[in-house]
Amino acid sequence: MTIFWAISAGCCNALVGVISKQAEQRQCRPGPFAMLFMGMIAAASVMLLAVVGGAWGSPQVWLLAAVMGSMYLLVMRGMISANQSFPPSLVWTLANVALVVPVGLAPLLLGESWRCMDWVIVAVFAALLYTSRRSMKPSRTTTPAVRWLNGLPSLAVVFLGNGLLMLGYKLKGVFWTDVGAAPFAIMIFGAGFLVELLLHFRRGDALDIKSAEWKWGMSVGAAAAAANLSLLGAVSLPAVVLFPVVQGIGLGGGILLMLLLYREMLNTWKVAGFVLAMTILMLALLR
Repeated sequence: MTIFWAISAGCCNALVGVISKQAEQRQCRPGPFAMLFMGMIAAASVMLLAVVGGAWGSPQVWLLAAVMGSMYLLVMRGMISANQSFPPSLVWTLANVALVVPVGLAPLLLGESWRCMDWVIVAVFAALLYTSRRSMKPSRTTTPAVRWLNGLPSLAVVFLGNGLLMLGYKLKGVFWTDVGAAPFAIMIFGAGFLVELLLHFRRGDALDIKSAEWKWGMSVGAAAAAANLSLLGAVSLPAVVLFPVVQGIGLGGGILLMLLLYREMLNTWKVAGFVLAMTILMLALLR
């Protein structure tokens, strides 16, 4: 039964990537979409808190959670923008391999020493970027190089933002081990929801959320919440089993669904990029 929860977490993660692309296609505005995403996860975490409980920690961890909540907003906005310029499989791949960011920053912030495996991960990631660039085909109006440069800022937000979020969870695990998972999630996603709500009213806009934004914002929030809840049910599995299953299904399943739903054309470079991305996940586990 435990492995079922791990598989469920991976499938739900895959749905997050697919729904984010669907939101872009349905012309959902990034702000309302991100606000509903954050609010849905915060509400699910409140319900979870009634079951599992947990400590709330100090003001320092609240500050970390507020920063992470704001970072989530940037990532959601960046993902919608990046999906307009790049194949959704590429955006989802870079979002998943963003773990190279905490791998690179941990020695600077936490005093960890670099290992030989870290250099291998960086080298494989560089190869992944190269294959990603080569996998893009010319459009009617722009070359792959121009499209890459135009969309690079949003792609960087997705990659670096996800990486910094992973680093934030690592910092919480190192310095605030007593803080419960449910309270921490409430702080993060509740802060993000409030920040987006305040920005909305600061602009003087009425809280006018379109039906598509309700639909896809709540859907992606529900998928992410289900992934987190499923992961809690699978934590008793050994790490060597848990993370390959969750990350592998999340990345591979997400790419497969995008190829099927959005009819992306496979080529040698895309296949090579997928293999390199899975290699990064496995190397990170062996690290």
